[in-house]
Amino acid sequence: MATYLEDGRPGPAPEARTTQSLAYALLGPGFLYYLTGDPELLDFIVAVKDHIFSRYWSDERQELRWANAATGDDSRDRRELVAQLDQINAYLLLLAPLLPDPDQRDAWRGDLRRLADVILRDDHDPARHRFHGYLHDPRGRQWGERHNDFGHTGKAYWMLERTGRLLGDQAMVDLARAGLADVLSAALVPCHLRGAPPWQRTAMARAAAADSTYWVWSNQPDGLGIAWWEWAELDQAAMTLALDQPRWLAALDLTLPVWFATMVDPATGAVVAFPGAGGGPLAHQWQNGYHAAEHALVGYITAAMVGGESWRLYYAPVNDRHPLRAYFFEAELEHRRLQDGRVEAWFHR
Repeated sequence: MATYLEDGRPGPAPEARTTQSLAYALLGPGFLYYLTGDPELLDFIVAVKDHIFSRYWSDERQELRWANAATGDDSRDRRELVAQLDQINAYLLLLAPLLPDPDQRDAWRGDLRRLADVILRDDHDPARHRFHGYLHDPRGRQWGERHNDFGHTGKAYWMLERTGRLLGDQAMVDLARAGLADVLSAALVPCHLRGAPPWQRTAMARAAAADSTYWVWSNQPDGLGIAWWEWAELDQAAMTLALDQPRWLAALDLTLPVWFATMVDPATGAVVAFPGAGGGPLAHQWQNGYHAAEHALVGYITAAMVGGESWRLYYAPVNDRHPLRAYFFEAELEHRRLQDGRVEAWFHR
């Protein structure tokens, strides 16, 4: 899988292509397979997945390498959290329970276990409930360095919690939920409208409490330094915890109104990049096609689950044998019906 095309030529050189880029090359095809169960699509996904695990797995370190180049920014010496983590969230966790071959399902579940073990062994700081962003340089263990933030730590814990659920590993679930509770408690901070620029006062006033205070997920005490994907991941983690711990509903009652007031463009419904002046662009390679859409999907499903309601999702399976699943969540399929060439499926918790 090429990362980019330059004058029609694929780049970078194959040995410099990263495991993160390869994982996200399967994000769209993986979600399309989730919706359709198309066997030709699965053949493509499996081919790329097998390439990743055969060409990038280091027997010496027992982990996936970032890249295979000997030198350069993207070399085999870089050790990145996302080299392991993004395999889980981009395709492995979603597709492992849907694979038609039982042996293949077991193998993918084994890969989920393998990567989760790597993340907990190498990247996890259990005393601080944080994950190191990278390991090839001591700075990667410092808070505030690249990928050492509430967003990546929250995503890592959320993926471990969902993986533990899928694998039936209660110890992993408990570890991840305890870590998430600490991260969310630290990341939720108050900000004040007094002195804010006009664009902020107008938007925030609709979402602020009576004392002119609004609450956001943040990487910094002043409420700045948070991107759309980090906010989405932390909301999703709180939504998941709220299924069994109602206290997190109170946190979401604070953050979600601010999300809609400051992050969602009222003209298009698209999500902006930052809750800052102008909001930033409406497009990014991980923005509305991934994190914003996932935020909406997880919010829709978990809101129905918390409220004891059924919810409806749509699929386009190529045959009746393809299992229909409520994204990363355990749910019962109430009924399904074919409508306008697609399957309308109703679920309940």
